[in-house]
Amino acid sequence: MPSDDEPDYGIRHVYPTPDEAMATIFTYGPVNSHESGGTTTAGDNNPELVSISSNQNTPPKHEPVHLDPEVIAAIYQNAQQQPDLDGAESDDEPEDPLLGINPNDEERPNTEDEEASQVEPEPFEIQTILDKMSTINLYDLDDMFRSYPNRTDGLNKFITDELTDVECSSLELTEERMENILDSLPVSHAALQTMYGEEEISQAISRYRRWVAEILDNIVLFFLAARARKNLPVDMTGSLLFILANATPDRRQRIVKVFTHSAIVSLSFQYACGQTDWGFDMFDNENNIDLQDPGAAGDCVTAYAAMAHGTNGKHYLYSGSATNTNPNLKQIGEELRMKQHADILKLGKDEVLRRRRAGVSNIFRVHESLVTAGMENSFFFPVARISVDVRDRKHMMAAVLIHLHESVTMILLGTASSDSVPRRGRAVQFMIQSNKLMKRLRPKDCPVPPWMGTNRVLPLLQIPKGVFNLLREGHRLAPKPELAKCLRDHFEQTKALFLPEQLCKEILQLNNRPSARPDVCTLRRFYAALLNEEGLTYTSDYETFLKERCVL
Repeated sequence: MPSDDEPDYGIRHVYPTPDEAMATIFTYGPVNSHESGGTTTAGDNNPELVSISSNQNTPPKHEPVHLDPEVIAAIYQNAQQQPDLDGAESDDEPEDPLLGINPNDEERPNTEDEEASQVEPEPFEIQTILDKMSTINLYDLDDMFRSYPNRTDGLNKFITDELTDVECSSLELTEERMENILDSLPVSHAALQTMYGEEEISQAISRYRRWVAEILDNIVLFFLAARARKNLPVDMTGSLLFILANATPDRRQRIVKVFTHSAIVSLSFQYACGQTDWGFDMFDNENNIDLQDPGAAGDCVTAYAAMAHGTNGKHYLYSGSATNTNPNLKQIGEELRMKQHADILKLGKDEVLRRRRAGVSNIFRVHESLVTAGMENSFFFPVARISVDVRDRKHMMAAVLIHLHESVTMILLGTASSDSVPRRGRAVQFMIQSNKLMKRLRPKDCPVPPWMGTNRVLPLLQIPKGVFNLLREGHRLAPKPELAKCLRDHFEQTKALFLPEQLCKEILQLNNRPSARPDVCTLRRFYAALLNEEGLTYTSDYETFLKERCVL
């Protein structure tokens, strides 16, 4: 990874560590220091209320933080010495000093949503941001972007003011990345024919897809209103970066396409959610996840739900996600998370309730609801599922999308807990923020949920580790000016059409870069791009050897 003191590399950002997510040393200023000045006046995200934006005063672009390498090293050392507060499995690979998180620790197993952070929540003016949402006309910004995609104002200004080129290229859902996820998915033509052949079914599914798109638009509006990472808690930095990187209308459409693909989200689920009136039994016919065989679906990342039909006439719904794709674990994704749930539920009602009362951190509110209702009246089912291969880098984008889908599902189904007395006082602030945010982001014409929610905190308020995995990969692949200059000098001096492996390692080591085989291949790709600019083609070592033999 590059050091933070390299010159002329654009804006630098120091990303938060999971164990010190609230540490102010990683921020650009007070988290509640919103920009002052005039704002635009427009309707909210409702076609009937849209008006023309005007008189917008743009806040000055923030200055990047420049930390001394010794300070970075001290922070890195301090982060490594933090105790494991969440029961997460430790890995031998050290934390990344630039991104500040363990490369193999994509998700914290056995942690409860509302208590994932072990420090006091960072206060921020969420209501101020919610109020600012109505001053941004997303439809006008979209029209401007479609007509003039290269303009430096509008959506592009929101994005370029806050994101570096590497952050944007690492996080955007391009057409290629979307197709990489969708190409291998099966499509049930019979189910699609049924959907389009039955007007009632077609209308319900269309309504569901409109709600998903509206929720995503509202999420984008929220982060556009927040505008800068300094206006949000550090925990939300990852969500801000990912949403802003995908704020343009074409990228939002791609996310909606993934979120409504029939091989990812079943048409039966889309039809059920698209009804104008919901019943507590509307998910009873969904294909359940077998806790006795949690790996039946194979390696996949999954947004899931848990339903409990209580004998007291109350019904409980929980929304979760399983996005851990750590290749060093025996199980990943859905299998890992369902195994964790199964192990807890095997303890039995009395033991689960006892541990819940004792404050054991991995016993969730949903576990209490499930064992109280009885497992014969409870079940887990997938909401969105994407098969992954951890050897293929596309699994990182799939994990991030599933994590975002969890937030969309929570907002749509209204699974926020109404329990006003959390186990720990510090969760109150998170709950208040989550409830305010979910209420504002939910479409107005969604049915009233007939169940009691058991989620405490919206994932948008938590650290999305998958986002930082994408950022780490982007930084690893991004060429630095010094590295590019070294390659350019080598070409000018030698006019060589290839790079021997030993020379690649020397160049990488000279620039303080890893010199493993993947890094050598990446460097050769950079050199090939340089040759293409000169109208030349990279020649492999073996091709060069054959040419030399022919000459001889």
